[in-house]
Amino acid sequence: MKNILTLFLVIFFIGCGYIPEDEGIESGMDLTNPTIAEVTAIVSPIRDSTPDYIFSSTENGTTTYGGSCSSNSTVISSGNNTITFNTLSDATYSDCTIIVADWALNESNTLAVSEFTVDVYDPTVSVTTATITISENASVRSTETGTAYMVNTSVSVDNVTDITSASDSTWNSVTIESANTNTNMPASGLTPGTYKVYAVDAAGNFSDVSSNSVTVANPTVTLTSDTITTSENAVVRVDET
Repeated sequence: MKNILTLFLVIFFIGCGYIPEDEGIESGMDLTNPTIAEVTAIVSPIRDSTPDYIFSSTENGTTTYGGSCSSNSTVISSGNNTITFNTLSDATYSDCTIIVADWALNESNTLAVSEFTVDVYDPTVSVTTATITISENASVRSTETGTAYMVNTSVSVDNVTDITSASDSTWNSVTIESANTNTNMPASGLTPGTYKVYAVDAAGNFSDVSSNSVTVANPTVTLTSDTITTSENAVVRVDET
């Protein structure tokens, strides 16, 4: 029975352009199991729902995929092979495996694909509407961990570079360590004006601008009313709260 299966596989491989003469077909015997290994792990997190993966095999063969990953790349050759995984949702994948069977049905070792995270969606960011001074904080939040930026509305923003290349007095940033949680954004060093918020996640996905805004105001200056002489001092209070 195995000889019949071997014959069919030989015909299949030849039809695919492979001639496995170097794998023992001339003698009718192949007792060697293929060995497969990871060549290039998937960059993580990756902004691609169909990531490529590179692994090597010591023999031509067909692939079997396990875990959460699958691929239409079912025939591989000896050496390095680049496969494309079928569409994956935003998640972390740690259970993907590959096995290769050669023309004689000898199975390889099970290759465990290194853990990777797919993240193709942009974060959503918001800020609590308020009027604050430079000694206070705005309250911002993002649906993903990463970095939030509070930017003066005078700055034209299409990406993070537009923000970081602007004057330091027109933007501040803070690390978002917990998703969907209020995080304090300092207003220190900012010029008075209206500010909106953007966010970027660990994969580099950039949010739309927040729908609401914060006003950074000048501190209140109070002059105490009194009658003084030219040798005395007036009392001035700057109130930032």
